[in-house]
Amino acid sequence: MSRTPRDPCAAGRDMRTAWVVTLSALLCARTAGGSPLVSHAGVFLERYGYLHQDNHIHSADEMQSAICEFQWLSQLPVTGELDSVTLKQMAEPRCGVSDEGSQHIWKWRVNAIFTGKSAALRRRKRAGTQGKPSGDRPVRLPGQVLHATLQEWEFSELHEGHETTGQPLYCQGVFDAITMDQNDTVLVFRGGVYWTVSPGGGASGPLPLRQRWSGLPPAIEAAAFSPLDSKWYFFKGKRMWRYSGSVLDQGFPRRSGEMGLPRHPDCVFYYAPLGHMVLFKGSRYSVLNLKTLRQEPYYPRRLTDWTGVPQGTNGALARPDGRLYLFREQRFWRFDPVKVRVTREGKWATDLSWTGCSHAPQSNSIL
Repeated sequence: MSRTPRDPCAAGRDMRTAWVVTLSALLCARTAGGSPLVSHAGVFLERYGYLHQDNHIHSADEMQSAICEFQWLSQLPVTGELDSVTLKQMAEPRCGVSDEGSQHIWKWRVNAIFTGKSAALRRRKRAGTQGKPSGDRPVRLPGQVLHATLQEWEFSELHEGHETTGQPLYCQGVFDAITMDQNDTVLVFRGGVYWTVSPGGGASGPLPLRQRWSGLPPAIEAAAFSPLDSKWYFFKGKRMWRYSGSVLDQGFPRRSGEMGLPRHPDCVFYYAPLGHMVLFKGSRYSVLNLKTLRQEPYYPRRLTDWTGVPQGTNGALARPDGRLYLFREQRFWRFDPVKVRVTREGKWATDLSWTGCSHAPQSNSIL
């Protein structure tokens, strides 16, 4: 049996050794005013929201994903390579608005492509370019208009996914964050919406994220509920939002750097044995004192303290029995705070009924 050639943008998913990419290709880009600006492609991708700006160092996986996203949004062949067509498009005049609002939606579509839905997704992508003038040279939309268009795709995908499987869409792919409130209700966040899962495993939603927590960005990177102070914590980029119920606390959002925290955390969770909030980022973790809103002394530390936990987890929560569950794509790792190591791993959608993927959704509030 012949094997289907692998999409070049999937290669980064299997890479385990991060290496620093230095780009020697220089671009001659022009600002909105037309003045020439010579810059690295990496700087361009950072400026317009495709890459984070932490130390200006990126892994091969991050760089290739950013190039793929830029190519897709620019209606170019998605190769994951800095070919001549991509470099030419980077040099085109543009409005200077970041394209950051599309990051999460792009991530979901990449995941869907690798689970066998690429043909349908390609049709939806092209159909979703309404608002862009026709022609050989696409005109980039301002960030807010672009985000609105992408959100239409998101809701279309949510609706189609629900009709096809009878399960929340996140069960078929990945999510941005997951946490559990004081009533043992699990909340799963993906892009501009979230689902709730009852203690019995019944999922409800999706619901608009900013309808409940106004003031949040269109999508978040990490979220956690803290039983210590009964507050909600959300993270995106270099800022943190804190809510009492649905009300944004005074003085928020705050910059992560002011609290000694890293930007773009992989996941956050309240950890009872420490009595503080824990943030994972790459190979290290930080501990935030929720009373002082400062990082605890002697942190960050290496993630190897959490024996068996992999890097790059996109969500974590502690269950009522005290055990911690961490998630990365379709897999989970259960960490025992007594044994101080991972004691179980598997596929969360099929192995953990409380994720809401073993029952049909109870309601759908926006579709």
